[in-house]
Amino acid sequence: MFFAALVGSIAFGSILVFAPLGGALAQKYDSRKVALVGVCIAALSVFVSSFASSIDALFVTYGLGYGFGTSLCYMQGAVMVSSYFR
Repeated sequence: MFFAALVGSIAFGSILVFAPLGGALAQKYDSRKVALVGVCIAALSVFVSSFASSIDALFVTYGLGYGFGTSLCYMQGAVMVSSYFR
């Protein structure tokens, strides 16, 4: 039971861990491009995790993959709001 809850915790933790990387990518590239790549990574990770046959596969696909993709989108949302609205 404990391990099933750990999948969501890894995903949420990955959002916050990879946020500085999303900020650095936004400075180097455009925020929209980084957000689009994040959406694609998150969607692909959810699709691949639907075929997972073990909890260990979910740790990687959903926990890290979805968390990383979502962190790129999450960071860009904060950047875009602050850049377009004063």
